[in-house]
Amino acid sequence: GNIAVIPVYGTLVNRSMWSYSFMTGYNYIEQAYAQATADQSIDKIVLDIASFGGEAQGCFETVDMMRAVLGRKPTLAVVT
Repeated sequence: GNIAVIPVYGTLVNRSMWSYSFMTGYNYIEQAYAQATADQSIDKIVLDIASFGGEAQGCFETVDMMRAVLGRKPTLAVVT
């Protein structure tokens, strides 16, 4: 099947819609996860995580959003 890979790299920051090699915004993660969940052609979701953490602000909101739709598609986190 088709797999959506969501990159989560570098410092995690609040209120950012971008993902770069050195930082990822929580808003980006939410948007990418929602898009992958809604896309009928996607069978599974993988969070590709290479991060040491970052801002706590925004983290719990992102987790709550992901938990609300969890179970619709298998989701796996790979931490490198």
